[in-house]
Amino acid sequence: AIALADPTPEILNDVAFEAFLDRGGLVMVALGPRVANATDPTVPSETLPAWLPTPKRVWRRTEPPTFFSVTDPTSPLTSALAADTPWNEFPVRQYWQVETSDQDRVPIRMAGTDHPALVRRSLESGGTVLLTSTPIPALDERSAQWNDLFGLDPWPIWLLTRQSVLTLADRDRAPMQFAVGESVSVPLETETDDSDTNDSDSSDVGGPGMQAGGPTAGDRNATRQVLLFPPDASQPLPLRSDRTTQKDVTFQVDHAGVYWLRGRGLVEASKRLGVAVNLRPATMSLEQVDQASIEAALRAGLNPDAEESLTVVDDPSELDLASDRSSGRYPLQSPVLLMVLAVFLAEQVLSNRLYR
Repeated sequence: AIALADPTPEILNDVAFEAFLDRGGLVMVALGPRVANATDPTVPSETLPAWLPTPKRVWRRTEPPTFFSVTDPTSPLTSALAADTPWNEFPVRQYWQVETSDQDRVPIRMAGTDHPALVRRSLESGGTVLLTSTPIPALDERSAQWNDLFGLDPWPIWLLTRQSVLTLADRDRAPMQFAVGESVSVPLETETDDSDTNDSDSSDVGGPGMQAGGPTAGDRNATRQVLLFPPDASQPLPLRSDRTTQKDVTFQVDHAGVYWLRGRGLVEASKRLGVAVNLRPATMSLEQVDQASIEAALRAGLNPDAEESLTVVDDPSELDLASDRSSGRYPLQSPVLLMVLAVFLAEQVLSNRLYR
């Protein structure tokens, strides 16, 4: 998912966004003063992309200002907000009047109007656009004049923004956080069989970790090949599954960290997937540890044969290197000075003999 706060028309017209949406991408746009026409700030630029819900003009509501009004409390975007959320304490003085279509859903409008405050558009390509008609957050003084959504205690807009991003990213569909020791199953999208056939001779998964000899061309077309890169920097592990009967890959996670998945035949959005693995809650404790327990744990690891010792200090000025307390130290200052003096005298003697 991509979030754009008060973007310019040049940014919105970047072909990368249209290509991203065509692949099923998710884009959140918070409209602000930067999309306005260069000569008339009350109307939008004439070069906005077609995938964006169309802003018509700037509305100003100063006395009294308007505010957000939830019209669809069952929407995933607003379900985390209580019915009595005090939106009237967060006034909106300026916003874009947005023209919607049949493919749009409007879970929030401006109070007292039918003007959308939050629009969700589902594109035919599978992409999703989420748009707010007033800037969030205010990035400069000009956009800060539009609303007071981020006031002294802006918990409603923070909650709405968080829920919007989570919904936009579809975090509930495919969890990517697991605990050590769990069996992880990751859904993967694959390209068409034609692209796999064309790429049958060029694989991204060659190298360490592959079995000797590798799969044949027929096996490549029938199986999905993915490399698993563990967080302990060990050799990548090859994962294969029948693409016709199995739509995901399954593996065991034994170390905390990020496991990366890369492979041939995956669509661009899935060519680099990461799975976060955390320690189980039972292995961690947030309780304060007393000094005696720390000393006991540290002393248990000391090597008595190496004359290792442990000293506890509570003042940084008392810290010193263990080598400074060693009984076998020898000062190097005097021997070095003697060596330099000997070299100097030898140079004088030799020079006098050679040039006499």
